[in-house]
Parts: sequence; C-alpha cells; structure tokens
Amino acid sequence: MDQLSYQLGQIDGQLIAFAKLNGKVNHEYDFALTPLPAGTNAEQAMRQCLLPSYDDATFAYQPQPDWQAALNKQLNDWLFSFQPQFDDAEQALRGGCGSSFACLKDVDASFILSRAEARTELVQQLMQQIDAAIKVKRLTSVVMDSAHWYEACWNDFVIEGEHATLFLHLGVSD
Repeated sequence: MDQLSYQLGQIDGQLIAFAKLNGKVNHEYDFALTPLPAGTNAEQAMRQCLLPSYDDATFAYQPQPDWQAALNKQLNDWLFSFQPQFDDAEQALRGGCGSSFACLKDVDASFILSRAEARTELVQQLMQQIDAAIKVKRLTSVVMDSAHWYEACWNDFVIEGEHATLFLHLGVSD
C-alpha cells in the first residue's frame, strides 16, 4: 500500500467512525471520502462517482474561494451532530441536517468532545491531514438533482489537490 492510500484510509476511517457515532434509531449518517486520480475536476468526479447510479442526475458546481473556512464549517456541522450546540444567546442550534434534536447530553461535561476547543482541534487536524495528503488546491461544493432517492440531507464536495482529487460525501437518511 502506498503512503497516499494509507493517509486517505486513515481519514476515511475517522469519517466512518463519526458517521456511526451520529447514527440514531431511525436514521443513519454516511460520511465517505472517495479518492480519484490527480487532475480529476469536479465534473469528471461526478461522472465517475454518481452518474453510474443516478443516470438522470444534473449537477450544480459552487467553487468555494476559501476552502478551509467552507470545509471547516461543514465538518463541524456534520461530525458533531450527536451533541447539542448553542449560539451566543444559548439558543439551541441544529447541525448536520437539523438532527441535533436527538443528541447525547454530557451532563457532567466529562467528554473531551463536549469542549468547543477540542472539536475545533479535531476538525483542524482532519483538514491538515487532508491537505498534507493531497496538497489542496480547490474545493467545489456539488449539488445534485435527480428523480431517484439519494439522501434525506447531504453536502457533497470535490477536493482537488496536487496528488489526488477527493469526493467527500456527508449525508443522512432514514
């Protein structure tokens, strides 16, 4: 196994673990990182990853000028949907497709991920691992429209880098 495959496998394993952690009785999360050859652009990635299963699909592509800010926000929303989140006015927020109404409450504040700084650090480390593996050049948000069922809620991205292109799927379905 080459070093890039190993690195991407570690990242995908972390995403899979968080998908399981966020799962509820009546719906499951699906977080996946699919590696594609370097030089694959967003349109080519969708033809490879989704068109074989969704032959009627159309795609809208939204380049994200600040890949770090865009990815940081989405990973924070999705990875920690299992926890209650609050705004500055102590009003509950709903992340990861609004599913935080069913969350784990850390009544003793004993778990490390109950701390905002620990969540921030974890997401930063994940983003650093992605950048170290592929040397990120561009992030594109992809919106798919299809008559076929895909997910109840999702965010898809194509992450283009010097060493590989990645298709990142963050979704939830019942």
